[in-house]
Amino acid sequence: MFKAQLNKLIVSQIKHFGPHKVLVLDNVFNNADDMRSYAIAHEAQFKPPPKGSYPGLVLSVNFADDCFRTLYRQEIAHVFSTVPVVKAKHRLGVTCVPEHQLSKIQAQPHRDIQQSSKHIRYLAAVTYLFDQPQLGGTGFYSDCIASDQVVSERVDARDNVALLPSKEVGDLKYITSSTNMFRLDGVSSAAYNRMIVFESTKLHSGHLQSPSLLSSNICSGRLTLNSFFTSLILPNSH
Repeated sequence: MFKAQLNKLIVSQIKHFGPHKVLVLDNVFNNADDMRSYAIAHEAQFKPPPKGSYPGLVLSVNFADDCFRTLYRQEIAHVFSTVPVVKAKHRLGVTCVPEHQLSKIQAQPHRDIQQSSKHIRYLAAVTYLFDQPQLGGTGFYSDCIASDQVVSERVDARDNVALLPSKEVGDLKYITSSTNMFRLDGVSSAAYNRMIVFESTKLHSGHLQSPSLLSSNICSGRLTLNSFFTSLILPNSH
């Protein structure tokens, strides 16, 4: 059974984009090429997510469970002030929806978790498994409107269509700059076998400045491993 393996020479740095703290880990996996091969071999099993908020195809996987427990304990927990024990889920994703087919929810940044918690930290990680950086990294945003009008990925898109002013959705495109609703705070660039980790309650979006390059072909497409963590916040760390 295929298992992801951690590299022993991970390079770690912390970046700040406005209110966003982002942990950047380079050279994360010792067998990133094998992870790509796994995705290619299972290409037929990739499907659109149920709620349609992710602009592409996804496949839930468990090949990274063991190494992520180690990675979380060694590199992530202390940066985000959590206990070193975590619940996690992972999925491969390939971003491939062309701009003319974008839904309104896909044309704006999102939060994976809408509400923060006093005792639980929700984190997300994106590992870039493509070698063309022009396919795009990740943009981080802040609200320019009331937070209760921002769409959460966990809310059905049909319930949120009316929340977007018509002037913002007349010509749907992948968001790559500030708008009347969202301020772009910064962009974390993509690099092969790079992982970024951030709080799931923060607004973010793929920073896709060259959407014509997107493809459902995993060999040439924007393949990522997307991970979601839940862990307890350390006492007295607020």
